[in-house]
Amino acid sequence: MVTATGQAGLFPHTLQAIGNSYAHPLIPAGLAYTDWDRQFNTGPPRKVTLADHSYLANKALWDDFFFSSITPQSSAVKAFGASNRTAQQVASDFFFKREPLPNCRITAHKSNLTQSGRDALFTKVSAFREGLADEIAAHLMVEGPFNINSTSTESWKILLSSLKGKPVAWLDKGKALNGVIDPDQATPNGTPIASFSMPNGGPVQGTADPQEPKQWLGWREPNDTEITELSEAIVRQVKLRGPFLSLSEFVNRRLDSGNPRLSAKGALQAALDEHRVSINAGFRNSTRQLETDTMSPAFPEALEGPVAYGSAAYVDQADILRNFGAQLTPRGDTFVIRTYGDTLDSSGKVLVRVWCEAVIQHLPEYVDATNPPQLKAADPQLTTANKTFGRKLAIVSFRWLKANEI
Repeated sequence: MVTATGQAGLFPHTLQAIGNSYAHPLIPAGLAYTDWDRQFNTGPPRKVTLADHSYLANKALWDDFFFSSITPQSSAVKAFGASNRTAQQVASDFFFKREPLPNCRITAHKSNLTQSGRDALFTKVSAFREGLADEIAAHLMVEGPFNINSTSTESWKILLSSLKGKPVAWLDKGKALNGVIDPDQATPNGTPIASFSMPNGGPVQGTADPQEPKQWLGWREPNDTEITELSEAIVRQVKLRGPFLSLSEFVNRRLDSGNPRLSAKGALQAALDEHRVSINAGFRNSTRQLETDTMSPAFPEALEGPVAYGSAAYVDQADILRNFGAQLTPRGDTFVIRTYGDTLDSSGKVLVRVWCEAVIQHLPEYVDATNPPQLKAADPQLTTANKTFGRKLAIVSFRWLKANEI
């Protein structure tokens, strides 16, 4: 277990840790934390713990937490049209009045959920077991999830381009300095990517140019060519590193002392940094440095990369995940199954052949309703039927196919 190293917390102090995956040169490639002899102002060096904050935060948040966006709302947040509602009222309006949640991809799976059942979910909102945090996910589904193990370039292009032409709110720096906090709005021609939820400037088009001052305030707008390049690079990384068994495996770097290429950064960041991807091409002339006269890097390959890493103008993987993270999944829960059948005569000649297609949806409920949906597959409380057959499957649609559709 890692313990704190002083009032300031674990070293090194990392900005924009969540969603990014940069390795630290003082932490060995195969470790997420290590001891380091730090020289203080007085006295001999003392051992402190260095932690890879990105790796540890990503492993916890992407795999062990679920954010439904069912949260108290305040009318003070006028820019987003919120009203004074408790979390319980937000849930009620969502389930029974079809009002969308802030995360509009979340859809209701009521599964016999009644008003009283909803109220029961909120009776132990702070309890981990049998409380809202455990049970609410059984009544929520994600519309249009995307499997990170996809090796289809076209599929990645569709995902990354899905926000193309969507309006983006941004704060005018000049107005803000005069005390006017009134967001402006711009509609991009390309796909908006920003380092901030509320940028301080408008869109910037074209390949990265460090001499363009607007890039350091606003947000990038990659064009179709840049999105295609990135999609192709992501597929190469998925084939190199996958299959990913969890979201954090995709987001994080690999802890592998024998392969610095995989240990220096995660799949998405590695794709962004490929020389064939031009989104950040203008920032690759200068590299980072460490004061090697006072520090000896344990992972020197982690120093490779531009000094612009982490800046507003440089597109990091966290910038991509900010837009699309809520719909990513390491597995598919909707399946298309096709089959066919023949009618033969006595000699074996085919008289009739038919084809059909069914769309099957995995549901949260177990086959045996004795166990509640929030129990994990490895829970010893599972009945024999649920250990054997797992969760329910539902036929969403069925149709007969024509020969030219095969």
